[in-house]
Amino acid sequence: MKKPIRLFIFLISLHSMADSSRCDETLLKELNFAINEAEDRGDRRWLEEVLAPELAFRRASGAIVGREAFLRDVKPRGHSKFEIETIDLYHANRAIVTGK
Repeated sequence: MKKPIRLFIFLISLHSMADSSRCDETLLKELNFAINEAEDRGDRRWLEEVLAPELAFRRASGAIVGREAFLRDVKPRGHSKFEIETIDLYHANRAIVTGK
């Protein structure tokens, strides 16, 4: 049986986060792990600051939620394991990150 996959679609400005010596993929990995940790803590305020206005998120259940629904559901949940499977970069400010 396959494990459910979480899919994040971010519209972000990597250049505003980056120091020029670090690649976009490394920044996206760090950002996704930080987002998962914030979700574990229930840190809605931090997530509101870092998530782009346009966000699509597919839950393990298969449901796709936008930014507001994602943030509304954030509650402390304890530690969860998160593994990044793929990162696909599109132009300078779009990426699809899949993980489980």
